[in-house]
Amino acid sequence: ACCARSSYIIFTVFFIYINWLHCNWMKLAVQKIMPCCQIKAAVNCVAILLLSGLLVELLWSHTEALYGRKHATSIVVHPRPSRSLSSCSGYLGLIDCLSNASWSYQPPAMLQAACQQTKTRHLVLVFVPLRANMALQRSLVRQTWGRRDNGTGFELLIFLVQLPEGEAPDPALSSESAKFGDIFLMGGPTEDTYQCLTLKILSFLRWYSQNCSGAFHYLLKSDHDSVWNANSLNRLLRQRLKLDERNPRNSTRHPPRSNSTKVQSASSLPDSSAEILGDIQRGAPVQRHNSSKFCTPPQAFAPNRFPNYALGGPGYLISDAAATALTRAADRVAPFWLEDVYITGILAAASRPPVRRAQLSHIYYAAVPAALLRANALASPPLGSHRLSAGQVQRLDSWLREPKAVENAKRLHRIHTLT
Repeated sequence: ACCARSSYIIFTVFFIYINWLHCNWMKLAVQKIMPCCQIKAAVNCVAILLLSGLLVELLWSHTEALYGRKHATSIVVHPRPSRSLSSCSGYLGLIDCLSNASWSYQPPAMLQAACQQTKTRHLVLVFVPLRANMALQRSLVRQTWGRRDNGTGFELLIFLVQLPEGEAPDPALSSESAKFGDIFLMGGPTEDTYQCLTLKILSFLRWYSQNCSGAFHYLLKSDHDSVWNANSLNRLLRQRLKLDERNPRNSTRHPPRSNSTKVQSASSLPDSSAEILGDIQRGAPVQRHNSSKFCTPPQAFAPNRFPNYALGGPGYLISDAAATALTRAADRVAPFWLEDVYITGILAAASRPPVRRAQLSHIYYAAVPAALLRANALASPPLGSHRLSAGQVQRLDSWLREPKAVENAKRLHRIHTLT
């Protein structure tokens, strides 16, 4: 029996392949292969079945080890039929935010002045949503890419800070607001949470559309752990708006002289079309499992893939025309708890006509090694970077301010129109 073990295994697989349910075939196989063995046919059948089961298990385990990881990403995990909305805690957070969706606003004086100015139209309004207790993060942005002391930064940057309706800011926040004048206080329905971010940004866009529409060409929503290259981005947007930045009379920073009849002011230039610029995600799958941070139940969003949308981090640009279109679409479309998917994807697709979404080139993330990030910053400065620590924010900002990086930033980046 021992000397016939190899043949036993080979012929067992062969006969099982022919018809493993018929023990008569197996009996004949055993009698021919092991004539010296005085074993009953029934025992032989059981032995063959056990051995074949072990062999199949080994082959399956080996195949799974070789190919399982390769094909794991193509497996779509669907929720169980009994799964309810309560299994997705993030979505339930949005329901809490909707319980009393009333908002009040205290815009900073410099934003109100920019909105009321009619002689000139500004290029970009940057807004960074942060909780009230994140003073260190606001300070980091002011000291790095958000500062305006050298004339090459963004024209206006504000921080969206939400407080529960009727709650006054604490002394530290009031002092910070008075000192820097860049905090946009919003009275919201609940505490400022990630799940309420959709309503927070949508509420700000409504305020902008009603009180500041036409004052800026673009609005830039940014995360606090991002770095934006203001020099490159401003050049790119001016080129997109077909503005000649070398001519101060056509610059968005300077109104035309009153005695000039040949030069068209920036405010009278054709408006940018309704568009969203950013790192566009195409055909992103919807996460259904409750272990995912972005779990979304089918009752909240039935399709298995999201519409094309711009990632919330590092951020995205919304044209002035798009801001109005998105808020109008929000009157017809129920809120969704993932802010970037809802605003730049669902609302953009639901707008009439749909808001165009376009890809910004040269956006990096923290996974890029520091040496490569520095080389890219000097050779081809990125438009934006995301998921950076405080130290990385400071280093990248300093690299972007080096003379070589500033010189190379004059080369325009590309915008690839997708939808």
